[in-house]
Amino acid sequence: MIDFRHRFAVWKTIATNHGCVFKNVDFIADDNGVRVVAERPSERIFLHVPAKLLVNLDDVKLTDDAHQVIPSSCSNGVWRALIDDMLGFILSPGRLTKRRQLLREFNRLPPTLKYTLANSGLTPALCAQENPNSLVSKSLAALQEDRSGSHSEILAPKDKELKYHLLKERVLKDKNQTFVLMPFIDFINHDSEGLTFQVGDAGLTVSGLCSPSREVFAKYNHSDPWGLLDGYLFTGPSHYAFSVSAQLRLPDGCRLVIARRAEDYEPHENGLRIPKTEREGQTVHFSNLWLGAVERPESPFESFKIAWESLGRGNAFSVFSQIVRHNWAIMREIRHLCQGVDTAAGQLVRLALDEHLRVLSQQHIS
Repeated sequence: MIDFRHRFAVWKTIATNHGCVFKNVDFIADDNGVRVVAERPSERIFLHVPAKLLVNLDDVKLTDDAHQVIPSSCSNGVWRALIDDMLGFILSPGRLTKRRQLLREFNRLPPTLKYTLANSGLTPALCAQENPNSLVSKSLAALQEDRSGSHSEILAPKDKELKYHLLKERVLKDKNQTFVLMPFIDFINHDSEGLTFQVGDAGLTVSGLCSPSREVFAKYNHSDPWGLLDGYLFTGPSHYAFSVSAQLRLPDGCRLVIARRAEDYEPHENGLRIPKTEREGQTVHFSNLWLGAVERPESPFESFKIAWESLGRGNAFSVFSQIVRHNWAIMREIRHLCQGVDTAAGQLVRLALDEHLRVLSQQHIS
C-alpha cells in the first residue's frame, strides 16, 4: 500500500487551521485506505476558499495519457503541492484505465441484474436527489439508463468529459458554467440539508444544515469497484449492514418507507443508532435502518425498537422481522441473477453480496 499518512497529515493541518469548522478531525490510515472522521456543528456550516486558491479547470493541462496535471492558477506553497499531488493521483493512468474498464464491465451486466441493482439502492434517481449536480451522479445515471448500449459519452478514451467525471465531487460548476477544483468538498457530507455552493469573485463558499455527529466523511484510496456499490446497496468492507431502500405495506395498513441515509441518526448513550423518523398519516418514514452489526448483534433491533415505539406503535419484533425478510429476498434475487455472470463486474457484485450477507446474518433479536 502507498503510504498516505504524511500526505493526510498535511491535509489535516490545513483542514483544522484554514477555514474548516469541523472539530476533532482524524485521518485513519490502514490497508483499506484513509478515512476522514470529524465532528461537525448542528448549525449552518460554512467553508470558504479564497479565489486565489481555486483552480480553473481550463488551466489544468491534461495530456493524452492523463498523467501530467499542471494546476497553473494555484498559489505557491502547500496548496499548489497538495492539489498537484491530488490530481496526479486521481488522474493516474492506472486509475483511468481501471475505472474505464469497470464502467464497461457494469454496462455488460445482464439487463435484469442491472434493473434489480438499480431498484434496490444503486439508482441514479437516489444519487440525483442527494446531489443532482454531482458529476458522479450524472455518470451513474448515464451508466444505468443504457440508452445507446455503448455509453460513448462516458467511455470514449479521447473524451475530455471523462476526465471531469473522474474528478468526482472535487469539481464543481457554478451558474456561469465555470469549472473549479474544490479539494475539501470531501469534508462536506452529501446528505446535508440545503447544501449550496456559491462561486464568485471572492472564492467558493459551501453552506448547509447538518446534524451533529462524529462519522466518516470520506474514504480515500479504497478500490474503485467498491465505490460503485458501497453506500447504495451493499455494506462493503464494513462491520455494519443497512436495509436497502424499501417501501413496505404492514399488516395494519401502515406504509413504511426506508431510506439509505446511514448518517442521519440520533446517537444513543448505549452506542445505538436511532434512525430519524417522520409520520405522515398512515406513512412512516425512516432515514435508515440498521440490520446487522458484527460486534453488537443486538444493537440493530434495539435501535429500531426505540424509534418504532417512539411513534406510538407496537409489534416491533414482527415489523423488524418483515423488513429483514424483505432484505433477504432482494439479496436472493441478486444472487440468482448473478449465476453465470463471470465478468469482473459480476464477480464484484457477488463479492459485495457475500460481504453484506455475512454482516446481515450477525443479528440477535430479543
